[in-house]
Amino acid sequence: MSNTGGEHTIEVPGVPVKLQSLAKRDIGMLVKAVAGAAKAQGLPFLLDRVRVTDCFEDDVNRLVDERSGHAAYVAARRNAHAIGKTLWTRSQQGELSFAVIIDAKQIGSWGLDNPRCLTTVLHEMIHVLYEERHLHRLGEEEYVADPDTRERLLDACATLLLDEFDVDRRVDALVGVLAKKEDGQPWSLAEMDEAQGVDWVQGLLDGLQEMPGFIEEKVSRFRTRQMGIDDLSIAVIPYLKDLLKLLSHTASRYMGTERWPNIVEQIKRTDAAHRFFKGHIDTILMQLDDPELPFQESVQITAHAVEGIFRNCGLSFQTVPEGVYISVNAPSW
Repeated sequence: MSNTGGEHTIEVPGVPVKLQSLAKRDIGMLVKAVAGAAKAQGLPFLLDRVRVTDCFEDDVNRLVDERSGHAAYVAARRNAHAIGKTLWTRSQQGELSFAVIIDAKQIGSWGLDNPRCLTTVLHEMIHVLYEERHLHRLGEEEYVADPDTRERLLDACATLLLDEFDVDRRVDALVGVLAKKEDGQPWSLAEMDEAQGVDWVQGLLDGLQEMPGFIEEKVSRFRTRQMGIDDLSIAVIPYLKDLLKLLSHTASRYMGTERWPNIVEQIKRTDAAHRFFKGHIDTILMQLDDPELPFQESVQITAHAVEGIFRNCGLSFQTVPEGVYISVNAPSW
């Protein structure tokens, strides 16, 4: 364990021993860069630790269990495979802070010349800045509360979509400064992904293509009593959130480029867009691309759109004394 950059603890058990000193130095440099961005915004940088581990899911669940007692984090999901996670925790002094956990198995060999390594670490560190924004917006009591009301659930979904877009845009700006091509020109985040064979557009289209069958099957199983409401919600809510995150990641890379109009046209041609997203997709994309709108207003508009998509999938939410009541109807046609 090493304490680098003031209060920031850096742990790299997932990095080969011969590269651990380099990894700690690299991470320390990136911490300073993001801390400088926080200072420029007049924000503290409440990073408690960065951990690069080969036991990613276990380490995330250990932290979740410490703070809430019910750990159920899964990194590999139907339309997503997380390789980094930022989550709130408590410092040794009991103050709320943030931990960044990186999956060493997924980023490949250590080195900031490895695009997957650089962009993953930057992405999670910048998430800390946005989590601090939400902490300031909501207050600590509301920020750490479970999403046990309709309002909290939808606010969390909307915030996630807006954050993923904004974080990727800031990563894009930073990699342009930190990473150069052989001709000296800056890399963009989209170019880095494409160089690694990552195709966000096709991943999103594939997810949308399978969405109608997935939703119909889950809702049908519930309505024929082959599945309970808890299993239905565990299946559908994270599934839809991951698809919407795919939309945010794709938009962050291509919105404003010459490819974007064609990408939007492809999205809107899918059955999922016709049946479930409808006009809500335009609403979400407008919020992603409107930096002038106050953040809280963007959250409210996006939350309303997300609720409409859930409703088109057959799920409606209501706050009751016991928590969130979910009613289920036939999906929209």
